[in-house]
Amino acid sequence: MAAYTPPGWPAGVHPPLDTPAYRSSLLRAPKRPPVPLAQGLTEVTGPLRSPPGRRSYLRGVLDRGAATITPLTGQGSHQVATLGKANALIIVPEWVVQMAAGETADVLVLP
Repeated sequence: MAAYTPPGWPAGVHPPLDTPAYRSSLLRAPKRPPVPLAQGLTEVTGPLRSPPGRRSYLRGVLDRGAATITPLTGQGSHQVATLGKANALIIVPEWVVQMAAGETADVLVLP
């Protein structure tokens, strides 16, 4: 699998689509259908916070057998290690600022 990852700040690996270098790389890349992400409701095993008025996608480790997800610490864009451990994203709606263990959350399963 090929990936276009410019050097520098980890959050910079998602450049705007109007960046000429990114656009030309996409045009030369082999055409593949998008991979749909599975989505579902899962119980959160620990507390989490989210800024008010903003939808958050927090990294977590999904245990499919137990139907639970454990939020990972270190959610900052510069903390790439947690991204490597995550196998799912917890979707926190704009109107939610915190969730407690045992609450149910929407989850996107990463490929």
